[in-house]
Amino acid sequence: MAAVWIEDIVEAFEDLNANWKPYVNKESGEVVFMPLSQQDMDECSKEEKEIFSNIDNLSEYIPLPEQKELREFDIMEEYAQETINKGMQKRLLSALRMNKPFRNFRAQLRLLGLEDDYNQYRYMIFASKARTWCLQHAIPFQVESDEIKDYFKEIEEDERKEKELEDFDDSFGEFTYEEEYDDYFE
Repeated sequence: MAAVWIEDIVEAFEDLNANWKPYVNKESGEVVFMPLSQQDMDECSKEEKEIFSNIDNLSEYIPLPEQKELREFDIMEEYAQETINKGMQKRLLSALRMNKPFRNFRAQLRLLGLEDDYNQYRYMIFASKARTWCLQHAIPFQVESDEIKDYFKEIEEDERKEKELEDFDDSFGEFTYEEEYDDYFE
């Protein structure tokens, strides 16, 4: 079983659309896109058509999450809520409450000069989702970007601390009150 590159999965998440469905080949670690429209399928090679016709039955191919599963609206909302500047935060959250929230949110990002910051935030969230997906499906992964490696170290540290808290026994067990501590409790 070959390792998949997290960056390849993130790129697949960023390129998701209604005409293509991404899969990871467990054997090669390659991310492949299966066309969903007949027109796109007609443009594929004979070998690709054969694979795509049976892809859901082939055990070495695992579908990546669909666009709705990535919950991009939630990512935008979290970004807006984490924005320190209250005026910017208000404008971003208002854009999400309007018709066409994705378009309005992007317009506000552009007007506020936050496009690059948001795109980096979104990329890291997608990387985290890719990591979680790999762990859930027992897919080995590798990371090229030092920034993502550092981000994963932070996530792993948070998970370790959370596990410690879950395992921590905060009961007092056989705690007994001793009279010599009377002065302390008065």
